[in-house]
Amino acid sequence: MTDAAFYQLGPLREYLEDPTVFEIRINCFQEVICDTFSGRRVVQNAAITADFIRNLAKSLVSSNKLTMQAINDVILPGGIRGVICLPPAVIDGTTAVAFRKDLAADKNLEQLTREGIFSDCRKITGSKQSLTDDDFFLKELHSSEKWPAFLQTAVEKKRTIV
Repeated sequence: MTDAAFYQLGPLREYLEDPTVFEIRINCFQEVICDTFSGRRVVQNAAITADFIRNLAKSLVSSNKLTMQAINDVILPGGIRGVICLPPAVIDGTTAVAFRKDLAADKNLEQLTREGIFSDCRKITGSKQSLTDDDFFLKELHSSEKWPAFLQTAVEKKRTIV
């Protein structure tokens, strides 16, 4: 983060820098809700005022080269995504602010298979007349639970998986 942008985040810096926090929300002034890997934490913070939120919104909207709106989608320094809602999108005297860190998980299809991500998959159905050779091949991969090959082939053949 640049020094100026870091400074503008003021009382939110401690939550944004906390590696256990992946989402920060402000639904009412003087209160910060932190979603962490071990659960939700509600923190009272007197520095989170209407003026702070308004100034933060102005700063982030400006640094994102946007025009202030009732709903402002912004990106913080470091790539954290955020939304700042101001009246009339929220009731006068309230706010809705959320910042979500990118939780990049670099897993390949084999790892996801071992973790059981595909355990709830159901069988493919359809009449023989409506299925192409590619569909039959995908059906075979699906039936034999070869998930990485199934997904790779589905993407290559531009099939929709629901």
